[in-house]
Amino acid sequence: AATGGDTNISLTLTPKGTGVITTYDGYEANVSGDDDLVTKKWVEDNVVTSTDDLTIRTSVSSGASSATVGTMPNAASTTYFIARAIVHVSTPFSGGSVDHVTISDGSYTFVVNADVDVTTAGSYYVDLPFSTATAGGATLTMSFLDSGSSAATPTAGAAVVTVEYKALQ
Repeated sequence: AATGGDTNISLTLTPKGTGVITTYDGYEANVSGDDDLVTKKWVEDNVVTSTDDLTIRTSVSSGASSATVGTMPNAASTTYFIARAIVHVSTPFSGGSVDHVTISDGSYTFVVNADVDVTTAGSYYVDLPFSTATAGGATLTMSFLDSGSSAATPTAGAAVVTVEYKALQ
């Protein structure tokens, strides 16, 4: 037990051998300084996740003129920038006069008609320059278009669309 008149007494601990330092339940709520120790529970609750929260990924098939890729997160005081879009066309899209696709967040089209040839199987990478922020909460949409840039509805085809982004505060 610590002694002294102050109710907040700092401790320096050095375990012996392979000993561990164990703290009381609820300690995690007191961690706030740069030199404070965090517990395994705090790390699991705050850092380790089962999914990569900087990637949005979905499968897209034929039968509609557009497909929702996903929704950007929307954390307060965070600005989002799309870093890369990857479209892996496993089965070429055809029918419905489909010619190309665009991918947009509703105000910014970050994959344009010359970036991805959805009528040919392959993986298409579009790297972006971090010049335009994407709104938090924005819905990312892939649109199928004909050669005149009007909506087209393919009757065959399949792809996996992955959008990588960065979150800056």
